[in-house]
Amino acid sequence: MTCYLLSGGKLFSFFGIGILIFTMFVHFWSFGDNSLLDYISGFDKIDRSKQHHPLNTGAIKVDEASKVIHFGMVVLFLIAIAITLLHHGDQTKAICGFGIFVIAGMCYNMINKFTIFKFIPISLAFTALATWGYFLNV
Repeated sequence: MTCYLLSGGKLFSFFGIGILIFTMFVHFWSFGDNSLLDYISGFDKIDRSKQHHPLNTGAIKVDEASKVIHFGMVVLFLIAIAITLLHHGDQTKAICGFGIFVIAGMCYNMINKFTIFKFIPISLAFTALATWGYFLNV
């Protein structure tokens, strides 16, 4: 959102409010994916501070969570493409930025518990997301 505004985007506009809401959903779904993968890989099951989480308590079934998370991520990716195509910025760079965000974010979610280099994919993911916002207007 910040890079969208720095590149000339208007917060109090149709697109500004839409991008703000969209990025909140991206946050929810990407962190939901992280929680799902941490649970499936067993890390959240043994972490005492996460015993109250819905997957651990059984309030949400894993297959239901997986369907919701993955469906939402596909929808958000399609919305990102639509937002990009409706803007007058550098659409190619913006779509590449969002694609890199998705790929790097997925890499982080899959490897973050297994390597000391987890800072690389998460840094790349959020930098790429910032470039998406920036290139919507430039």
